[in-house]
Amino acid sequence: MSDSLPDKRSLHAEFETWLDETMGVQSVWVPERNCYRDYQAHLAWKAWLESRRRCQIESTDRRLMIEAHRFLTAQAYTPEEIDDFAKRLNDYLGIPNDY
Repeated sequence: MSDSLPDKRSLHAEFETWLDETMGVQSVWVPERNCYRDYQAHLAWKAWLESRRRCQIESTDRRLMIEAHRFLTAQAYTPEEIDDFAKRLNDYLGIPNDY
């Protein structure tokens, strides 16, 4: 993926604000342990971070769909280019290229 998540400090700040506003919980990141002081906050952090990652994947999925639409509606592609695109799409989706 070309886009990357924001730096860890801004992610922690955003998460901590969300945690406090949504759950009424305040916790502190402990860099030496690479986790939040409170176990429940750390579990929430992991889930929250995964939700951000999934949003990024969905954004990549949309870009791939746009590329696929452009690809499929164009007339100037060779059979080799079509095969290459199909393989790249399958690789991204985790589908074996055994055709």
